[in-house]
Amino acid sequence: MLQELHEALTSEIKVLKLEIEALRADKTVKDEELNMLYIVTEHHLGINVQFIYNSLEIQRVEERRAQREKELAEEATRKRKELIVKTQETSGSSSQPDVEMVDAEDEQAQGFVLVGDSTPLSYSLDDIIRLVQVEQRKRKAREPEVKLLCWK
Repeated sequence: MLQELHEALTSEIKVLKLEIEALRADKTVKDEELNMLYIVTEHHLGINVQFIYNSLEIQRVEERRAQREKELAEEATRKRKELIVKTQETSGSSSQPDVEMVDAEDEQAQGFVLVGDSTPLSYSLDDIIRLVQVEQRKRKAREPEVKLLCWK
């Protein structure tokens, strides 16, 4: 009985392995068909999907960064206002003049002045790859070549 159970389980495992192989083959065929469809669509529309996706991803990252900076500025403004209120409460009604509340965003906006024409930064994938390659060449040039000694 134990031998029969072992044979039954072995045959089931073989069947499952065959099914897995068939599914993997089907997946590779589907992946190839999807890749072909992608290339044909890209050709007919005349666009570079990877470039557009990278541009959109950079745009999303910049928007998140701007949102984070805005939240940090608001938090800093809130903390400053709380500090001013606390110092007014501790000083009481002394002969010091009242401090006028000023928004920190206005101060930050006045901190930088644009001189000359602004130029947009390019974040194309080709430029980034070229800059990385240049940096790699510079690093390689700086590092001395290490040679191993071999006995003959």
